[in-house]
Amino acid sequence: MKGVLLNKEQLLKRFPISNRLALRVGALQAKGVLLSEAVLETAKQGSPLEVVLIHQEVFKHADKLDTAFMQKLAAEMKAEAEGMLVVTEDGAWKVVALEEELLADQAWKSDRPEVAAGAQLAVIEPTATPLLEAGEASRLFTAEEIARLKLTALTSADASEKIAAMRKLMYAPVTDREKGAVFLRVLVDPISPVRAEAIKGLESLGFNHEIAEAVRMLLEDDEKGKTFAVQRIGAILGGVGEMEAQIVMNVLLQVMRESESAEMHQNVMRALRKACPALLANKANMTELARICMKQFIVSPDAMSASIRGLFTDLADHGPEPVAELLWNELRQTEDHRARIFLMMLIGQMKIGDDLMANLAQAMVDEILNTGLREDERVRLRYGLMRVGKAAVTPLLDKLRVVQADQQSLMVRLLDTLCMEKRLDAQTKRRVGTAFLDLLKVGERRTRRAVLQSRLCAEPELDQRTRRGMAVEFVRSLSEFRLPDTVDRIELTLQAIGGLSLDPLLDFAKKHANTGEGDRCIRAFARIVEAAGLEDVRHRATVSGAINFCLKQLDERKVHLGGFAVALSQLCAVGTTDEVAIDGVAKHMLAKLWKVPYAYDVLEALGILGGSDTASLECKVGITHELTRVLELEPPKDVGTERKTDDGIIYEFGREVEFDTVVLPGVIKGLERICLAKSTTKNLRETVIMKLLDAWGKVSGYKVVWSPLSVETLASALGKVGCHPGTALPYRIHIGRILRHQINRLSVVRSIGEMLRTGEGDPELDELAIEIGYEIVEQWTGPEVSPEERGAVLQSLACIASVDRLDAKRKDVRALRERVIELLYEGLTDNLPNMRPPLAMMRDCKGVTKTQRRDLDERIQKAFGLVKR
Repeated sequence: MKGVLLNKEQLLKRFPISNRLALRVGALQAKGVLLSEAVLETAKQGSPLEVVLIHQEVFKHADKLDTAFMQKLAAEMKAEAEGMLVVTEDGAWKVVALEEELLADQAWKSDRPEVAAGAQLAVIEPTATPLLEAGEASRLFTAEEIARLKLTALTSADASEKIAAMRKLMYAPVTDREKGAVFLRVLVDPISPVRAEAIKGLESLGFNHEIAEAVRMLLEDDEKGKTFAVQRIGAILGGVGEMEAQIVMNVLLQVMRESESAEMHQNVMRALRKACPALLANKANMTELARICMKQFIVSPDAMSASIRGLFTDLADHGPEPVAELLWNELRQTEDHRARIFLMMLIGQMKIGDDLMANLAQAMVDEILNTGLREDERVRLRYGLMRVGKAAVTPLLDKLRVVQADQQSLMVRLLDTLCMEKRLDAQTKRRVGTAFLDLLKVGERRTRRAVLQSRLCAEPELDQRTRRGMAVEFVRSLSEFRLPDTVDRIELTLQAIGGLSLDPLLDFAKKHANTGEGDRCIRAFARIVEAAGLEDVRHRATVSGAINFCLKQLDERKVHLGGFAVALSQLCAVGTTDEVAIDGVAKHMLAKLWKVPYAYDVLEALGILGGSDTASLECKVGITHELTRVLELEPPKDVGTERKTDDGIIYEFGREVEFDTVVLPGVIKGLERICLAKSTTKNLRETVIMKLLDAWGKVSGYKVVWSPLSVETLASALGKVGCHPGTALPYRIHIGRILRHQINRLSVVRSIGEMLRTGEGDPELDELAIEIGYEIVEQWTGPEVSPEERGAVLQSLACIASVDRLDAKRKDVRALRERVIELLYEGLTDNLPNMRPPLAMMRDCKGVTKTQRRDLDERIQKAFGLVKR
């Protein structure tokens, strides 16, 4: 049993009901309840049945309506005389009908075996054929007459002739299939009454009545009615038969042809998404649909893009290759670049074959070189090429050889991103790497800069010949490119290339000694050796040559850059020389200190030598003595000049020595290296610790004023010393206590957390950790704290609160952990960077509850897509 689904105007026009009842019918529709035609015809204005239907209990219990409830209410309202009410179901709908309607519906169905199996409703208008006996129909409709009627219905320009022909054809002795074929063709007629007559003819053949009603509304001039009809069709289209679906799609396509409303097109597309298999079965309809959609996209791209994308994505889920081929044909036929980009992106999301993928990649590459594109369109194409992946490499390489220089740099960036982000195979990376090397040799300056800034050149998967060539070209570029970002990328790439970079770096450093480029090269050389060690014996001769070069530079009087001194100390510290040699280098540098313009580099070099495990104890002690003299502001008189001011005594140094921002941080790092070295004796380590603590006392007591960089370096050094296993527990406690007094300094907050987290526990140290944790919470969680500061604070708090040895039974420990977890959640909500490590520390802490651990794990998983294994 089917209910009536019409809008208010149609209800009042078709049935003798009041406005009040029409309002109730609409409200019940919203709750999934329909009324049958007989009920609406009986519920005239003022009738007892109307009183029942508008009763508040009906609306209140709409979700639970059943036959017993309706009959009980009808009895109370004395409405039984108008018929017994029943509640039946039609799919997702509940239908309130008269009992006799159900009986009649069953009888008519049993008397109509010829109704198509796909029909879901009893036909309202009786079929025409039974009114004529078979013999009468045969005498009236000859074969010639039937052919003439078909021809008129299909081709006549006169609407009245077409309508008359279809009405006669309903009585003709031909199969339902033949009649349906004619009516189906007429559905695309541009004249609305003709289409309406075709719908009547289809309905007489058993066409779904509810669909027929909606289609009739589509063929009327009422725009609101059309919108309602399309929405209704979308709600039920997925459950109708294939033939009915094809008919409805023809009508919907005609609506799209005639309508200029973007909203109507959107509604139709939503409806069509319910019948994707039927759409795909009709190639002509698919072609027409694509044409209409793209025409509408060109007119209203912003309004239509989401609807078109949704429809064709759903279609592709049922048949990706035919849908992609269809859209590709549309792409080839359109010249509108915005439509072309939209189609490319749409096709790129589908599962397509290799040939089409290659064609799509070529089209994207051609399009992205269009100089008329807006930047946002170019960005979309770049994203599309990333989705295409490996298939884009060949067309990009082909274009790389022929495009202008400004476009070459774009091609380089695209190829670099493809290789590094899409994890392409080694062979593909080598092809691109070879092309990049050629560009470094002969490319225009902008193109070469793009290659220098690429990540691919550092890939270990490139063949050795290409990597060696890259090293040579990158080193050569240091004399041409001066921008810091480019120079930094060159040095990082050379370090990633590793040993193959050593010979070019050393040659360049020798040729450009005492220049900024040469200084960077020899520093980079030492960093590569320091990172890679000396496992590869092929590079030992090169390293020995670098040491000899640096020693010669140390004796040159005209040298004013000290990168070679730092490099020499690094090369000695990694085991290239013995104790005697290191001691000799250190003694030579100590003699040069304060007598050369690169004294601050010598100080840094001495710190590196003092931290070497190869240096002798005597050497370490001598270097420590010199570094602590500087730390205590006791530089030799021939370097610093003492001058009295209103603010006290200060020392003036040469302009090459920026004492407060360069020398002090370098000295502190040197002492830190000595303290952390494995070969440093206990007595020497304690001496260094006491010197650092004494310096901190002066700084924190404002007896001396250092730059923020120097203070932060000192706090960091104390934190690292406190973490070192060789530092005795009393010193760790002492470091913790003096740092606690300066907890208002961010540098202290950064250092103290890791120090308290590492090492063996001690009741006094654990108590200190709890106290410091609460003080950080109190001083560093206000609204004035910047996002960067919050990140450092949360990291330190997580280090402290996650210490397993803290007693989880203590109330203050539990409260601290709860507060830290709350702060971490707030940081996660505020999108602070680097939140995963502190969250993971708290999750892995043995002292948190099972509920806290589960909640932390869930939030980490949702925020970062990571689950603890």
